[in-house]
Formats: sequence, C-alpha cells, structure tokens
Amino acid sequence: MFSIIIPAYNEEDYLPATLEAAKHAIEQSQIECELIMVDDNSSDRTAEIASEMGAIVHQVACRQIAGARNGGAKIAKGDVFLFVDADTLITGESLVAVQRAVEQGAAGGGTVIRFDRPCPLWALMLARPMMISYRLSKVASGAFLYCRRDVFESIGGFDELYYAAEELVLSRAIGKAGQFVFLDAPVVSSSRKLRVYSGFEIIKMIISMIIGGQRWAKRAAGKEIWYGERRTDKGIK
Repeated sequence: MFSIIIPAYNEEDYLPATLEAAKHAIEQSQIECELIMVDDNSSDRTAEIASEMGAIVHQVACRQIAGARNGGAKIAKGDVFLFVDADTLITGESLVAVQRAVEQGAAGGGTVIRFDRPCPLWALMLARPMMISYRLSKVASGAFLYCRRDVFESIGGFDELYYAAEELVLSRAIGKAGQFVFLDAPVVSSSRKLRVYSGFEIIKMIISMIIGGQRWAKRAAGKEIWYGERRTDKGIK
C-alpha cells in the first residue's frame, strides 16, 4: 500500500484540486493508497476541507515542512511513502511509475515537475535545465518525493534541523541507502511563489542559500517564501 502524505498550512485555496487529483490518480492506477493530509496548525478551513474530501487528517503544530512530513509518516500504514506538496497535482501514471520503480528495486526518488500557468517566462526557461540538474544530481523536488517505508525509517526520515532543502538531504540519504530512481512521469505544481515573489526576491534568497549553505537552511529566518504570511495569488484559478 502507498501512503500519500500532503503537508499543509492554510491551503484552503489549493488543497481541493490537489486532493481531487490524488483521488483520481488512485482510481486510475488501481493502486491501494491511503491519503493523509498533515495540517500544520492552519487557521483556515484546510483541515475541514481535507476531512470532507475523505483524507485522513493528522494535526501537528511545528510550522516546519520537515516536521509536518515526518508527522504524516508516523501515522502512515503504507509500504511506500509518497510526499506531495499541497499545490501539486499527481496522476495515475505517476503512481504506476512509482510502483514499477519500487518493484524493480528503487529505494526512492523523484519525478519531473512542471509549473502551472500563468508562470513567469524566466521560470519557464529555467524549468527544463532545473529538472535535468535534479535528474543528474539524483535529488527530488519537495513537490513529489517517494521512498520505501523501510528505507525512510532506516535513515531517520526528514532531518528536522532543516527549514529548507530537507528534501535534498533526504534524497542524498536515500541514494546512500539504496537506488535513487528519477521518474519520467510529470506532475504539475503551482508556480504561485514565482508569481507572488519577484525575480529579485527569489534570486536574493538563492544567493543567501548558496552563501549560507547548511547554516542558512537550518534557520527559520529568511524563508518567507515558505514560512511568511501568504501573499494573494492573482493567478489562482
């Protein structure tokens, strides 16, 4: 069985489409799955929406993506964990690809991420090189990361010292524990952060990340793009 784990904080606008896509993917693939939404202390209707749509709702209060994902894994019953962002649309093909990879010996991995529209031109131009880099580096985007349960438990899950790049750290650990397999089964993730934050703000954050390295990733400060007050996304459908 697969455990699809979706961490969320104030995601009432995007979560319905994410859950609907996941339910359709499960039906299409005919793979046994449980759908877990981890509510990280939301103040909106995130938890109610997830419950109404049939997801298992697990409450945490850590305001940290790594901690929320680990919280979902702790109650998960599946043999394979699939971590999906609350604004990402998976498909039946992606679930089947995960199943095939695991059956062939994969310890875990990621897949191709495509941005929804509208999306800034500069981001669209960088999307393909970024995915090539992820594939060659054998790391997964946080939007879609899968891992066998036994491997996840053996490496201790997501490192909760990290407030960013925790998916890269886990990807490296998966690669050391077994075979990391990057799939060719695209999923669609929201480009909302690229719409509501300017190119300058994002570049500034990337430079801070490069200069600060692990020290930067282990601090909550300077990560408003993930932990700051939610900006209004005019591109929402």
